[in-house]
Amino acid sequence: MKSHTQMDAEILGSDSSALLNLARIVAIVDTFNTLTMTRPYKHAWLVADAINLLKKEAGSHFEPELVK
Repeated sequence: MKSHTQMDAEILGSDSSALLNLARIVAIVDTFNTLTMTRPYKHAWLVADAINLLKKEAGSHFEPELVK
């Protein structure tokens, strides 16, 4: 290997919007998973309650079009 791979526009491509949308989707999924799973320090939320929180936070913490 001649050099270390650098994460830049050459690897990601010139259009990073797909990567940004993927990151936004992962944030929504991770939040839903965290809320609905029992943890040693908290009880699981009901699915409906988790969905309501995601809808409430759409526009401030989450992309509204992706929460739909």
